[in-house]
Amino acid sequence: MNTLLSRIWKNREAYLWMLPAICLVIFSTVYPFIFSIDYSLWKTEIFQKQRFVWFDNYLKLFQDERFWQNVLNSAFFTFFGILFSIGIGFTLAVLLRRKSRLNAMYRTIILVPWVTNEVVLGLLWIWLLNPQMSPVYYLFDSIGLPLPNFFDNQTLALWTVTLVNAWRSLGFSLVMMLAALSAIPSEVEESAEIDGCRPFKKLWHIIIPLVRPTTQVMIIVLTISFFNIVALVLTMTGGGPIYSTEILSIRLYKEGFLFFNIQTASALTTIMLVINLFLAWIYMKLISSEGYY
Repeated sequence: MNTLLSRIWKNREAYLWMLPAICLVIFSTVYPFIFSIDYSLWKTEIFQKQRFVWFDNYLKLFQDERFWQNVLNSAFFTFFGILFSIGIGFTLAVLLRRKSRLNAMYRTIILVPWVTNEVVLGLLWIWLLNPQMSPVYYLFDSIGLPLPNFFDNQTLALWTVTLVNAWRSLGFSLVMMLAALSAIPSEVEESAEIDGCRPFKKLWHIIIPLVRPTTQVMIIVLTISFFNIVALVLTMTGGGPIYSTEILSIRLYKEGFLFFNIQTASALTTIMLVINLFLAWIYMKLISSEGYY
């Protein structure tokens, strides 16, 4: 303890410069965390504490079938979103790795959804998948291939928002994978080709293992992003139909900002934080494990 205090005092000028940023982090993370834990232990009327109930709010959630559906929806949305995003992003990166005059244009087109506002993307896909006014439906109807209503069916709705979100993140996956592929020494691949290594074997035994650290970082970033996303799903489906696309973050938004059920929203916040920390801990253990590289 004395050693820590002495180091802080020795570098006091540096810490003074960091103080505004430290205060901002405390205000934006530590305070909301303490606030959510505190209010999750009370029965509330909006922000007025009525009665201390210990862990009753958590028990009510765990006994709620809708909550477990939210958990399953979040797991489905996050897992398959990451699977499609990284898988397709890696494939595109391998294809666009070759030198071509059009590669810059392709990369820009793929990157646009990632930097576009989620609400705008949600409204765009609502229009494209609207049976009454969509040019996509008109095109398929004209060739005799009618499309289903993607937002009317519970299973299709969840798959739809998952795939749209995966498409949105393709730009991030592509940029990260291109960076990882460009870091592979050309001598390694040339040696493999000289030894008669076929393209598929080179991909499986050389390229994929060498991009694995980047893939791990991408999984961490995308897990946090997908698990906590609100705007895209809220714009496209609002959690419907019949809670089929209501992930935990959407349930949290509804409880806190629509119904002002602060006690339940606080309990959901704490649960989501614990899940996020647990997933981050698992990924960091995988990254730091021996033999990972």
